[in-house]
Amino acid sequence: ASHWAAMLPSSWVFWVSGTGEWVSRDGSQRGEFRVVADLDWATLDVYNGPEYLDEDNPIALNGYTLRLEKGGRVVRASFGFLPMKCEGEVLLDAQGHMEGWYLSDDGDGRYEGTTTWYERPYESTPPRPRNLAAREPTSVAWMVPESLLDGRVLLLGIGGASRSGKGTLASKVQAALTAGGINVCTVHQDNYIRLAGSYVHSGKEVDNFETPSSIAWRDFTKAINAAARKVTPEGNARKVKPGVVIAEGFLLYWMKEINEVFHLRIFLRASQQEI
Repeated sequence: ASHWAAMLPSSWVFWVSGTGEWVSRDGSQRGEFRVVADLDWATLDVYNGPEYLDEDNPIALNGYTLRLEKGGRVVRASFGFLPMKCEGEVLLDAQGHMEGWYLSDDGDGRYEGTTTWYERPYESTPPRPRNLAAREPTSVAWMVPESLLDGRVLLLGIGGASRSGKGTLASKVQAALTAGGINVCTVHQDNYIRLAGSYVHSGKEVDNFETPSSIAWRDFTKAINAAARKVTPEGNARKVKPGVVIAEGFLLYWMKEINEVFHLRIFLRASQQEI
């Protein structure tokens, strides 16, 4: 036993962060980049500039892995982004270096920077349990476009349970308005869902998507803004028909900042048998 104990390092990493930048292959584009890996709880947060830098707004990931290499002196973090199609990997070492690569639809490049490394002695008090359930978000910072405030664009909401027909109704309404010469754009909340955890149902583990924590709210509001710009009519003449943005989703009315901007709200009710 004493032989094996002598071979083990005296401490092990439990938390590491990397701070630096991403750089395109030709060096013409770059931006801020950060990662935070908690080895106690096997969690990874990735902050990718310029849009995802706030502490409370890491970029949504569609998956990640964490591996210890070189006797525990290097952490290899691999990940994929949502909503953009991008995958990457960084090596974070105990000597203070971060390096890696990324590959996206816009091209490839590298990550570079420095690390902050925290270790814990092997003989130490185990970490206390903590509640890993995501706290439900209650607000979102949203700069509402002037076109939605002054009536040049109307925001129509279609909410209701999953599989209650929201998408079908949105499609029919868009077709009818378009036939009447009105510019319409639909934003589907389902496109901004990220996994918020899992639960056990009938003995099986089920991914939990239908909670407020599962929505990338900032990305959702950005999509509404983009849709509003697309349908904003030119000029301010009274005879110009306003554009329409249709937003549909199962948690459409959760956020006060979004809910109070709707010009019309529809909520579909459906029985369990109908769904």
